[in-house]
Amino acid sequence: PLPSSAEGPRVILSRGEDVYSYKLALLTSKSVVAYVRERLAGVPSLPFALDAELVVRDITDGNLNFAFSVGEAADEARAVFVKQAPGYIKVLGEAFKLAAERMVLESEVMQAYAALTPDYVPRFILRDPESFVMVTEYLHGYVLMRSALMSRRLQGTAAVEEVARFMAVTHSATWIGTAGAERWGTVNNETMCGITADYVFSKPLDAADGTNRCSSGLTDVAAALRADAALCEGVLAMRSTFLMTKQCLVHGDLHTGSVMVPADGGTGPAKVIDAEFAFFGPAAFDVGSFVANLVFAASLGPSP
Repeated sequence: PLPSSAEGPRVILSRGEDVYSYKLALLTSKSVVAYVRERLAGVPSLPFALDAELVVRDITDGNLNFAFSVGEAADEARAVFVKQAPGYIKVLGEAFKLAAERMVLESEVMQAYAALTPDYVPRFILRDPESFVMVTEYLHGYVLMRSALMSRRLQGTAAVEEVARFMAVTHSATWIGTAGAERWGTVNNETMCGITADYVFSKPLDAADGTNRCSSGLTDVAAALRADAALCEGVLAMRSTFLMTKQCLVHGDLHTGSVMVPADGGTGPAKVIDAEFAFFGPAAFDVGSFVANLVFAASLGPSP
């Protein structure tokens, strides 16, 4: 059973084999302001006064969750970021079930990251495990690192070095045998790890899988890779390593779409977001995911 409020159960969960159903009040652009006023009452150092005129902006970049910025009408920089997990994959709809409890783990991990590396994650504000909501600092003036790389507007190597520091600190602080490992060593996050294992290591090798798509210019390259028996064997071996190796708390989805950087002319460190795939596993998965995205970006060619 999940936690209940004074008014009675707010969430009802029934679980079959990979099937989840909820009676859960999902936030909307109309209801999220009232939620913020109620739940953030008494929280210190908010970027705005709760009795100020507040406005909402839907944030549609994410695939899994609903997200909003809520801030002052007079100054959009004075805002918070509100993220809620439904019991399904947002972009695919209610038929594609996914446990909303993923937000509980993500909020715990982001709170831990904020304690370990406060410069490299958004300020953590609220964890609401009953409604599967997390509230953090809104990163006004930031863009996704992926977008900055694709537009060839990311200058220098500072952001890459900052993500490297984030990994070094969080991995070492939770490494097996340390005090940090005692807290996180049992975090398996089996559902989300299963998604990664399938979509990163298994499905790309199956030409018949409906999730595989590539441009016509890459069709022959993809077919050659799938026909390479040694390569396929190596990928499946890495899948086993991903699932079985237990070293430290791993972000689990650390690509350039999970990093925010200052927009043109802005200042500030890179910020790591979206830790819902976090688990206790191999440090190399974070490193490899991030470096692979940098390699993909480099293949676009030099900046103008």
